[in-house]
Amino acid sequence: MGNHWFVIRFEVPSDLSDTASRIAAGRAAVNGVYNRDALDWMGGVARVAPLLPSRWLQWSFRLFAASHDFVISNMPGPRTTLQVAGTDVDQVYGIAPTLGAAVTATTVSYRDTCHVLLNVDPAVVDDTAFFRDCLCNGLFEVTSGA
Repeated sequence: MGNHWFVIRFEVPSDLSDTASRIAAGRAAVNGVYNRDALDWMGGVARVAPLLPSRWLQWSFRLFAASHDFVISNMPGPRTTLQVAGTDVDQVYGIAPTLGAAVTATTVSYRDTCHVLLNVDPAVVDDTAFFRDCLCNGLFEVTSGA
């Protein structure tokens, strides 16, 4: 359980008509750039961050994030039931921080459920309701096997 930082940049085609092709293209793009043994430079940044001026760190991170259209953070959670004060936890949500990208998404899995939380910049995505509907329809299409 936890958030492991890998910053990778890749492109995926947006004009594929069927779900299987879109998933295959996304998987191929990620596999083409992801390296499990890559240098954990974000871990190094996290260790020196307390020594840096917070305003500079915030500014530089926002500048970096703003150069991306879409930022996603995946937090795999436990498959077993968590408890707080002896009570079972039904759902776990993440927080999609406002990083300066057009869309920032955080996915958090817990047992058999994955929640997707979004921060959308309305200056970039002017019809957020349409965006929400497209995202929900796409997730339904992928998860239903349509």
